[in-house]
Amino acid sequence: MKKSPIYGVLSTLLCTLQVAAQTFDDSTHLLSPIVVTGTGTSHYAETSPVAVSVIAVEDLKSVGATNLQDALSQLTTGITTQTNGMGTFVNFNGVSDNYILILENGQRISGDDRWDRISMDNIKRIEVFSGAASALYGSDAIAGVINIITTDNKEKVEASAYTKLLSKGRFSQDVNVDYKVRKFSGNTSFNHRQADNWQNNHYQEFEEGGNKVLKLTGRPMSVGYKSENISQRLNWKFNDKWNFHLRGNYYDYVTVRPKDATYFTQKSTKDSLGNKVYSYAPKKAYTYDLHHVSYDYGGGVEWKPSQKVQWQLDVHSDNFTSKYDYWQTSEEEAKEETRKRTRFVNEILKGVFQLTKHNQLSVGLDFVQEHLESETDNIDAENAYS
Repeated sequence: MKKSPIYGVLSTLLCTLQVAAQTFDDSTHLLSPIVVTGTGTSHYAETSPVAVSVIAVEDLKSVGATNLQDALSQLTTGITTQTNGMGTFVNFNGVSDNYILILENGQRISGDDRWDRISMDNIKRIEVFSGAASALYGSDAIAGVINIITTDNKEKVEASAYTKLLSKGRFSQDVNVDYKVRKFSGNTSFNHRQADNWQNNHYQEFEEGGNKVLKLTGRPMSVGYKSENISQRLNWKFNDKWNFHLRGNYYDYVTVRPKDATYFTQKSTKDSLGNKVYSYAPKKAYTYDLHHVSYDYGGGVEWKPSQKVQWQLDVHSDNFTSKYDYWQTSEEEAKEETRKRTRFVNEILKGVFQLTKHNQLSVGLDFVQEHLESETDNIDAENAYS
């Protein structure tokens, strides 16, 4: 069985999956997918020097997951999720998601909202590298790397739309459009999500003298929210040697907390006999909403002067801002306060040379700039370069 040739330049962390099939005795045999997450260069999954598991689109459809976290927890060993009023948090082999690196087509996604910026509608496959990859990707890849490969553009215009309405005011709308005209192709996707505040019950439990005391509370178990996400990818393949691409994403997320929600604070004092006496006082649960805004953009060029030489230049910027949107302050006026603002800029120049049939040389430059500022933590501007 012959292996299909791979056309176009392999980017640093993005590789097009091409398989060849040949029929013998009414059975079809497919080659192993090509992965790049573990080493930064292309390998067949079965011969990769590091173990990289691949989740195919058929597997994603079989579990019926509506978001990336649920899909990974059901299909990947070692990944667990936990959901509370502030969102869903992911653990990978017991390590928090602060040390899980998420890539989309080889490009790093940063910010507190990074899980929600991935649309399930145009995922082609997911490459999961379970193990510390800090030497290749940096200190934020201690738990592992998850690389999301999006769908290929079709030979024609294809559009799809999905609407889902559930209880508790949960509503989602997804629109995905793929198009290809000669040497030009692209993808546009839009996602809307929203949910109401809700509780299992209206009580908060306290301990008082060894007994359980229930107090009425209006604080929700799950906080309502609204989010919008739009992504755009464009690609121009002039010929077998030159390929250009542009991409961008915008994401807006805001909580919709109940302004009249209350909870109780518990205090203990001692009476004249030295016994503990408990008292409870109602307090406003919230005075602000959380507002996250993310946008990223980038582009690159790929050049393949011969079958044995490939060059790639790629520039990518990911920007995230988290704010406290107060509706009541001590001055009795609404205001905004920047909780955190981050910017990640990555510039990559890479060359891959096929020296012999079994020897490949990769050389290049990888420049990273990271920026952080925060009004709440009194950080004016901190920068790091690699």
